[in-house]
Amino acid sequence: MIVDAQHLSALADQNDAAQRNAEEFRESSVPIRVPTAVVWEAYTGINDIASDADSKSLRGLYERLLTAPGHSI
Repeated sequence: MIVDAQHLSALADQNDAAQRNAEEFRESSVPIRVPTAVVWEAYTGINDIASDADSKSLRGLYERLLTAPGHSI
């Protein structure tokens, strides 16, 4: 599975459908890949957030999603 920016954002927003989709892929052992361009897009969006606290919180969330064991996005 190749994760796009919309799916990554939906996971960050704790969207139920995105989480179910991710769980199905985790259970099937399908490799999960996040392209560099998607990571760049996510972090560029984070840098555009006016509030430092919100920016830091969202950066931490994306880092947890991107470094989860087994790429469990």
